[in-house]
Amino acid sequence: MFETAEVGSQIPKEEYEAQVPQSRVDLINAQYDLRNADFPTLVLIAGDDRQGCNDIVNLLHDWMDARYLDTHVFGSFTDEEQLVEHGMLVLKFCDPSSQLRRFKEREKTPYKKYKITGDDYRNREQWDAYVTAVNEMVARTSTEIAPWRIVAADDKRWARVEVLKAVCQGLKRLVKSA
Repeated sequence: MFETAEVGSQIPKEEYEAQVPQSRVDLINAQYDLRNADFPTLVLIAGDDRQGCNDIVNLLHDWMDARYLDTHVFGSFTDEEQLVEHGMLVLKFCDPSSQLRRFKEREKTPYKKYKITGDDYRNREQWDAYVTAVNEMVARTSTEIAPWRIVAADDKRWARVEVLKAVCQGLKRLVKSA
């Protein structure tokens, strides 16, 4: 499953910047519609690269009304069906990381070199086991009511647009169903 992500997908900077204003308006409008309809929403973002996950979380906080957002870190999560049955929208995103490429880029950038440790490379040696575990997790926990969306974050702008589109569509769909 991990391998089926649209790895290598990109969006030119100009196109991204042209889409941002309307995307922000759509997202904030969907958030207010959802707030007025009083529906709880859970967005799960998983990946082996915390920086990519943090980037998306920070973007959501920047682009949405943060007064109505809470951020939590979960170890494991299992009660999605019950949440959905109680009217919660559950959106899940996973990044088949381009971590090794970022490691190598950071090695070559003096002011970013400190971010990489020997532990990072030792953990990277376990990549095949990690991919197997993620594929198993996605296969076992992706359901019709709460599917995983695999979003390759090779291109940060493309990943942002894909996640924000999915969040906005999910929020609109939930409000419509009310």
